[in-house]
Amino acid sequence: MDRNRVTVRYARAFVELAHEKGIIEETSNDMRLFYAAMNNYTGFSDFILNPGHVSRDKFLKVKELFSKQFNPLTINFLEMVFANNRESYMKDICRNCIDMARTKQGIILASLHTAHPINKGKTEEIRKRFEEKLKATIEMESAMKPELIGGFVFTIDGLQYDASIASKLSKMKKQLQLI
Repeated sequence: MDRNRVTVRYARAFVELAHEKGIIEETSNDMRLFYAAMNNYTGFSDFILNPGHVSRDKFLKVKELFSKQFNPLTINFLEMVFANNRESYMKDICRNCIDMARTKQGIILASLHTAHPINKGKTEEIRKRFEEKLKATIEMESAMKPELIGGFVFTIDGLQYDASIASKLSKMKKQLQLI
């Protein structure tokens, strides 16, 4: 999460209001979509961040693009951000909203990196076991990292479980250097 006071204040106000209204999941999904648009569509991001465009025009374009999909609270929030000329902080505000909403919803982030591809069923099994153990919802991403040689690295809530061949070889190498 970002520590910039502006982005944190905007995000906290939005997430708290969404939580009070019982629409945190919906508004969080809106923020994810807007954040993805900012990150994946350079033209969209450039338009939003361009100081040469009037903030009101930027908001009207955003409203045109998203008003049918987004919750009205999200649209009102975006209008406030643009009205206060804070669009330069938009990516960080979105990221903070997503992080704060996850926390409110009791969702923990996890990642699984393996040396070789594993099937989706196995990934789901690992996620479910940790959900049962931690009594929380886990949002997990998985990726392949051939440099691990074998095994896996599982990171959850900032803690890393490294059961890779590469780390075991590295430990062995260090032990041999001590002899």
